[in-house]
Amino acid sequence: MFRKIQEAGPETQKKFLKGVEVVDKLVGDTLGPGGRNRLVQVKYKAPLVINDGATIARHIVLEDPIEDMAAQNIIALSMQTAEQAGDGTTTSVVMAAELVRSGHEALKDGVIIGSKDKKNPMSLFKEIQADKDKAISILNELADELTDSRLDEVISTSLENLEYGKTLGELFRKVGKDGYISVEENWATKKGIDTETVTGMRFLGKYASPYLVTTANKKEALWENAHILVTNQRLDSFDQLDPLVKEVMKSNNRKLVIFGGYSEGEAAFGKALIARVSAHMRAYYEMPIEQQVNVGQILLVQVPSLTTPELEDVACFCDAKLFDKNLNMKVKDAKIEDLGHALKVSVTDSDVNVIGGRGNSAERIQVLKDQAELEKDAMFKEKILRRIASLASGVGIIRVGASTDAERSYLKYKLEDAVLAVKAAWEEGIVPGGGLAYSQIADKLGEGSVLYSMLKAPHERIKQNLGVDSLDIPDTVIDPAKVVRIAIQNACSGAGMLLTSDGAIAEVKLTYMDYLEKAIGKAIPRDMRDDFRDSENQDQGAGRFID
Repeated sequence: MFRKIQEAGPETQKKFLKGVEVVDKLVGDTLGPGGRNRLVQVKYKAPLVINDGATIARHIVLEDPIEDMAAQNIIALSMQTAEQAGDGTTTSVVMAAELVRSGHEALKDGVIIGSKDKKNPMSLFKEIQADKDKAISILNELADELTDSRLDEVISTSLENLEYGKTLGELFRKVGKDGYISVEENWATKKGIDTETVTGMRFLGKYASPYLVTTANKKEALWENAHILVTNQRLDSFDQLDPLVKEVMKSNNRKLVIFGGYSEGEAAFGKALIARVSAHMRAYYEMPIEQQVNVGQILLVQVPSLTTPELEDVACFCDAKLFDKNLNMKVKDAKIEDLGHALKVSVTDSDVNVIGGRGNSAERIQVLKDQAELEKDAMFKEKILRRIASLASGVGIIRVGASTDAERSYLKYKLEDAVLAVKAAWEEGIVPGGGLAYSQIADKLGEGSVLYSMLKAPHERIKQNLGVDSLDIPDTVIDPAKVVRIAIQNACSGAGMLLTSDGAIAEVKLTYMDYLEKAIGKAIPRDMRDDFRDSENQDQGAGRFID
């Protein structure tokens, strides 16, 4: 059972500040190259060893409910920063905490920093919002466009590793702005990272029969310069394909690849069709090479993981027409002009690669980008972004290895942050890193600004974590302007909400004494109850009272 507690006034504000300080200490001390790691307990697993601000913040829970509410407010703004920018979570916590501190100091006597006028918390909040808008305007003036030559620097700043920055910079240049980068754990490698670039579309799928394999030792069906048919309807017999196959046989290119999705829970291809095509291909491979040129080839590819929109992506990439059962389109009516074309189709028993599609995907990519901007669910948004990358012929894979699980997880978090930092830099440009951009904005606003100490906080915290009084930041250390903007906006919003609050209502679990009081009411004299509460706080009272 729970009981409600209600508090208001200066003491509650002190609890708010205490909760913010805990988050600031745990998260803020990880900022910069001198940042410390944190161990985070995970049930039934080895603890995580990380310095990723968002992950650390996500696990923070304070015992006092009032302090915890303030802490969760700061944690929520860091989560929002991670969601919107992918980086800058620690910086937003550091700035929000500093703004809460300076705001409380300013409001002690009802005076705003840099002003002789008496103002209330709401006036302070309005001033925060006004200075925030000025700060964003100054930031836009500072930002420069990200060029390929500076790509490595963005990654190196995020990873704090120059060697990895160069490796990933090459990968990003290959996949381009619309490319998708996937970070995966590599259990086979004990140390370091390796990268792979996939040109074209890659998705889950497999050949319908082992008899369709062309490279036995790799268990792969590899076809070049093939016609492509895409459908989401079930094909049961060869009669459905016969008219189309006859047309293909008359063309110069007698290769036909059929991508079939699952139809209402049923397999894409019936057993009779698979048996017929398998027998045909088995006979084809047994023929002398000089006879094979006159015989058509058919590859059946099952792609149960693809939805109808994703099948449309494949059709668009290959410049094919999707034969959609929902539109009453029948494969039996297909003509050779309805087929797409790909330079290479590689199919294994687990995945499919389609390279060199003939289609022009620009319009569909734009449609998917619009969908991604409107999508609120992170998982679905990620899926749309991967579809965009496939259509844009750019998918990069980063595999990270390490000696221990803890180190592998640590590197994976850092690499994921670096990927998001590059995407943010491409969107809104770059600014000096190491907290310098925030300091430059603070200098332009002036010491009279309510945001002055907040904007100085990131650079000061980096120096503090390094244990130095001054720090010379090289030009190669840069941050994405988008990350800086979102960190400022969210820090001002989260801190502003706390500064305008001085009361809280929360629920806490009933203690042993609460149950006892409910049971016996006023039967125990108040002085005895007070003595019991004092002893209960020392975790010994219950035993003494019962004795």
